[in-house]
Amino acid sequence: MNVSDVAEKMYDNKQYHQVIEMSYQHSDLDVLFYAAKSLQNIGKIDEALELWETILKRDALHEKTIRALAWFTGDTKKRLSHLEKLARLNLADSEDLSYMASIYLEQHGRYQDAHHWFQKSLELNKNNSLSLLGLADLHARLSIYYLQETEDLKDLDLNNQLSDNSNSEEVLKFMYEYITVKELVNGIP
Repeated sequence: MNVSDVAEKMYDNKQYHQVIEMSYQHSDLDVLFYAAKSLQNIGKIDEALELWETILKRDALHEKTIRALAWFTGDTKKRLSHLEKLARLNLADSEDLSYMASIYLEQHGRYQDAHHWFQKSLELNKNNSLSLLGLADLHARLSIYYLQETEDLKDLDLNNQLSDNSNSEEVLKFMYEYITVKELVNGIP
């Protein structure tokens, strides 16, 4: 059993102080990762964050650390950055993607990105309830927004842009584009 396996086993057994001590003697990134998790679990949050940042300085692609920071960091922009990195590296799981999509939807109003990542999440796990609810929420928001804007939309001569036979994906694409333009001009209320 190698040193990182020992650290993981000790961490799993809640031997947090021993894992932290072990990290002083070994520079293995996984040992440092479990030491950071141990620090987090005993309430030394700032030290845990500092240690995770140290790990990323040595290996910017350390998956366990990126995932820990994505789920732990309080700063939404940093959290989103870590989730996006996991997605770019094809390391994100269904839960990561649905969480990222919900941030796009809630924090940034990036509807098209949210839709894309909810769909990707469901490709990995068709039963991901967070993604299913997220898509339903997204569609409801766009439907409500569409209904609120019906009078404005009548002035746009939509007959040339959307036919009665348009599928929901075409309508959503149009609404994303319409909302984005409207946000740029007026901002969404």
